[in-house]
Amino acid sequence: MQGVTLYRNAGDNVRKSCMNQTDPISASRRQVLLCLTNPKAMTALNAALTDCGMAVTSACSINEFRQASAAGPYDAVVTTTAMIRDVRAVLQSPIVNVETFIFAAPDAAATAAATRFDRAAFLARVTAVMHHDHRRLS
Repeated sequence: MQGVTLYRNAGDNVRKSCMNQTDPISASRRQVLLCLTNPKAMTALNAALTDCGMAVTSACSINEFRQASAAGPYDAVVTTTAMIRDVRAVLQSPIVNVETFIFAAPDAAATAAATRFDRAAFLARVTAVMHHDHRRLS
């Protein structure tokens, strides 16, 4: 996610979209394991998830991920395409691939980032998988 610009949709109330305070599932703090090798991306996503009231454990390598997974359970794992196979070999938690929320920014100027990150959609997906709204069947 180097050179990625983080966007928040105008008028978007991210905190409201992340946590439904009347939902008994969200009453307890949800646990997310963030497994990314890019430190800037990890910092940005850690902040976004924490802002939504989630407890985040970060791992910057598969070895750190294995150590952190022992401290689980986790409601969701956030990682990249390259690490999904390794994550699935260790945990059965739902996985959110952060790369699916990175898009080319066609209106980017030569000095601006060439991609953008859809923060609102990412946070909505993490919340949905933790509430069993979006899960793979296999």
